[in-house]
Amino acid sequence: MKLPVDALVAALTHPSFYLSGDENGGVGICCRDHFDGGRPLAYYGDTYPDPKVPTVSTIPSLWAHAVDHLARAHG
Repeated sequence: MKLPVDALVAALTHPSFYLSGDENGGVGICCRDHFDGGRPLAYYGDTYPDPKVPTVSTIPSLWAHAVDHLARAHG
């Protein structure tokens, strides 16, 4: 996966995105502006219990979802 550097920096520094860990060792990337009941944009770890949340295999993939969300939802 190759992300444009500018888009990645924008996501990494955007104040709405944060990582949230859980007791199972998984990590989700969330957006403060689009809370959606606490559902993360994507999840790294075992399968997330909500089928609407994509499960990714790497931490950089979490940020790829943030880049996509930033482009779609924050324009």
